[in-house]
Amino acid sequence: MKSALLRGAIWGLVCGGIAGSLVVGVELGGLGTADFLVLAVVFFLVVPICGIALLLAAFAKLRRRALQVFVSCSVFALGVFAPGPAAGHARSHAFARLADRSAPLIAAIRRYESIHGHPPDVLDDLVPALLPEVPATEMPAYPAYEYEVFPKDAARLLHWYDLGSRDGESFVGLWKHIDGDADHAILVMATDRDGTVVQVDADRLPQTFAERAFDRSLWAQRAERMSMVRDLAKTLDPMGKPFERIADVLGPADGFYWPTEDYPDYAYGGSIERIRNWAYVHE
Repeated sequence: MKSALLRGAIWGLVCGGIAGSLVVGVELGGLGTADFLVLAVVFFLVVPICGIALLLAAFAKLRRRALQVFVSCSVFALGVFAPGPAAGHARSHAFARLADRSAPLIAAIRRYESIHGHPPDVLDDLVPALLPEVPATEMPAYPAYEYEVFPKDAARLLHWYDLGSRDGESFVGLWKHIDGDADHAILVMATDRDGTVVQVDADRLPQTFAERAFDRSLWAQRAERMSMVRDLAKTLDPMGKPFERIADVLGPADGFYWPTEDYPDYAYGGSIERIRNWAYVHE
């Protein structure tokens, strides 16, 4: 019996170690979904087998083989989970190396913009004057860089107004913006380089709240703002208007945000991991 259990443990350890090492390897290539695939195998295949093996162990004729299977699957699960921290480190290391390899490409884009007054339309415009060729990412999951030039009317600056506390209620939708008190809702207006409003968004609103018509005289009372925010969007219709005109009605924004590399801990529905000058969003 002991030798059978030992053999089962060895087989489980070998197979689990191979599977765990495979997870680490694919994480180096940016294939983060491997974690979930392995977890699915463990929970939907290995766990039921362990349960069935324990049930069969109640029968004397099957006990030896059933316990061997149970030990083998249990050790396999341990072998899979053991490299978990290493897999996370491998992913971070892979993206850190990508950030380092991307530095010459980013520098070339900035150099092109300083020479021509605008960024290149496509990365091939950098060749051969600034780069001998467009580099590959060397990440199997993302072999080529995706490059996009935002139009001139794209959002450049975010202005936000505090809409007051949610009073402990959960918020609707994704957490898109980091500004202001985390327990408060905010109204965000994005402007382009000319100061024209190109996006309006009420973020972190509670599931339910009282609504009323927009009243300019009450807007100064922060506790009243949330109830008026939806009617405000209809009444002022900020889209396409200079933000200065909106500020004449609402007053100066409570704050503004110009995108930088000073990333928050949480945004866009997930936690933020800082990797060099980049941000990795864990959705």
